[in-house]
Amino acid sequence: MRKIYRIICIFLSACLLLCLVSCGTDDGGRKSKQTVSSQNSDKTGNEDNQSILRQAASEQTVSEPKVTKQAKIDRETAARAAKVMSAGADHTVALRSDGTVMATGENHAGQCEVSGWTDIVAVSAGGNHTLGLCADGTVVAVGNAEACDVSGWTDIIAISAGALYSVGLRTDGTVVATGYNKDGACDVNEWNDIVAVCSEGSCTLGLHSDGTVIVAGKDESEQFDVSDWTDITAISARSGIAMGLRSDGTVVLTGREWNVTNWTDIVAVAVGSGFALGLRSDGTVMAAGGNGDGQLEVSDWTDLVAVSAGKGHTVGVRSDGTMLAVGYNGEGRCEVSDWTDIMVP
Repeated sequence: MRKIYRIICIFLSACLLLCLVSCGTDDGGRKSKQTVSSQNSDKTGNEDNQSILRQAASEQTVSEPKVTKQAKIDRETAARAAKVMSAGADHTVALRSDGTVMATGENHAGQCEVSGWTDIVAVSAGGNHTLGLCADGTVVAVGNAEACDVSGWTDIIAISAGALYSVGLRTDGTVVATGYNKDGACDVNEWNDIVAVCSEGSCTLGLHSDGTVIVAGKDESEQFDVSDWTDITAISARSGIAMGLRSDGTVVLTGREWNVTNWTDIVAVAVGSGFALGLRSDGTVMAAGGNGDGQLEVSDWTDLVAVSAGKGHTVGVRSDGTMLAVGYNGEGRCEVSDWTDIMVP
């Protein structure tokens, strides 16, 4: 009997030991699984954090400020802007947004007496006179009396003041002229189909609607040999030099042999006495010719919408309606730094 009791005790002890081992293994397994799970959780958290950081960096890159480029100027805008300001031989005039006109420079013939003008839509400065185109198609003028006989002009859409004479373009494409005509610069009565005019010292240029150019006046040195000019959209001339703007933004030149082959993207041209300017679509300016008075110092000009070339000075209008000027400042022709509210198309 005692032997049987001993066997039962041994059996129970073995069962108890087996239970204890089984419980320990389960705790360890759970502990191991918990450890792996924790590691996986940490790994997933790190990946989530890295994803958030990458997303934040991406959003930061997208939100960086962009550089705003200046709007480009087209030829039509430049053509309209060219009418609001003009450099004459010795004076400068500009049209304000309210239709009044400002002038500075030589005034010996009264060419700067424009303070009473109103309802003006275009201006042009000549040798010693100034023209103003009124909104009703009539023209006003001050200065040299012979060049100012424009009281009978009507239905005018463009004007050009030469050295001693004046030219006007009518809505029907015909042209009128008055003033000094010794060299035939005013012989334009038979012209038709004209879309732009330009008066020089002794010659007048007219741009046909087909892009060709016609000339009236003295041309002994053939400086205005424009017979082969085609595809022209704008013209300018002064002191024996003429320049034409092609529709592709390049220019043609006669009267001088300056290298202007690198002029591209031009939207307007202006010829002065011995120099020429080209306004680019980005608002900067190209220049060629003589620089004796600093009239070509325009390399740092920006945001321009119009330029004009005088006898020895250059003027420009910015998109904000202010003006710039360089060159010879005799009689104060370059004193335009305080002019504001210039009409800008």
